[in-house]
Amino acid sequence: MAEDPRLRKIARLIEELESEDAFARRDAIEALHKATKRRMGFPWRGGERERAAAVKRWREWFDGVRREKEAAELQATLQHLGQMQGPPTPAQTKLVEAALESALKKMQDAPGKGVHVLLGGQGATGAPLPAHILAAMQKLAAAHEHPVCISCGRRPATVACTIPAKQGPWVRRDLCEICAQQES
Repeated sequence: MAEDPRLRKIARLIEELESEDAFARRDAIEALHKATKRRMGFPWRGGERERAAAVKRWREWFDGVRREKEAAELQATLQHLGQMQGPPTPAQTKLVEAALESALKKMQDAPGKGVHVLLGGQGATGAPLPAHILAAMQKLAAAHEHPVCISCGRRPATVACTIPAKQGPWVRRDLCEICAQQES
């Protein structure tokens, strides 16, 4: 998923709020207000602590906006997949895999909104995912015919790990990405 140029501009303006130049801060807050209709109590002439607290509010707000946009893009992709008849084409599968991989990686670090929550049937907001989206995720997994992860037994095994066996030759373990990251 390519990042929206508007979001890149807002991120740059939030960075500019930390400028040493008061007039650059003023220009940044005015541009942010024009783009978002928000000010977040940013005192462009205020003290360093006041400005830092306001910048923190801006960053928290922006992170939430970015997560909502990513979740909406993922949901739209999965809804499209759920409406397809028959197995997905390789191009469709690649598009959905990229969207899922991107969204899941970004959601992994969000407290309480990680991959385990999404795969457990809840979206980024903690609300239950609609049945057709869960079905689409299962359909995608079935289309690849991946074996089930030998560690968790729930998700498709998309990572093949070769590790030395306790006795004898190397052993292949089929794991999902989450379990593979936990074991590395």
